[in-house]
Amino acid sequence: MHEIAITADIRRVESIQFNHRVNDIPPFNQFLPAPRFPVSFVSSAFEMSDPIAEYFAQFPSFKFQYSSNSDWRQIDAFNALAGIKGWSQDRRRLEWVNFQNAWTHVGETEFGQSRLEHYQEICRDLGIDPVPDSINRCKEQMKKVYVNIVDLIQYRKNKRECKSQGPLTMFDNLEELKSYTEREKKHYPSENAKAELLRELLKIFE
Repeated sequence: MHEIAITADIRRVESIQFNHRVNDIPPFNQFLPAPRFPVSFVSSAFEMSDPIAEYFAQFPSFKFQYSSNSDWRQIDAFNALAGIKGWSQDRRRLEWVNFQNAWTHVGETEFGQSRLEHYQEICRDLGIDPVPDSINRCKEQMKKVYVNIVDLIQYRKNKRECKSQGPLTMFDNLEELKSYTEREKKHYPSENAKAELLRELLKIFE
């Protein structure tokens, strides 16, 4: 991608709200995982999501391959790219917005369908038993569950790939979920959540 002049529009995106709404955005380096070098990007049988691969394809000199050392968002690869390109903090902010749009598209696709069977599938993933027999009952039970969206997507991807994994991490309350999300930097931007099912899963952080 060519250098892009940062305009007043960029200030608008700096008010990003994560996994859940926040009043004051933290400094940029608090919500973006710090670069970890060197990073080894190895091939994997796990199929890369097109929007993410397409983002990195804009930089032909950066040889991107899916890394099993990073979650499905591939943020380690983004950090490596930023380091190699020597981006300024402003450029990094701009590119982060572009990259975030790519990986949240994956999230939208993951939860893009909202028929009863799709709600029931999510309820099974969340360990809700018995599985409700209507969408409204599914929604009622889902509101009682505290789960990180990034983790849930990774869990579902691993399950489809028949990869061995432990149980999905569940939290007892909103405060525990918030603490985990901030510590692990696994935020999902609420303003990018358009899919009905995804919005049902998101929790609001005060």
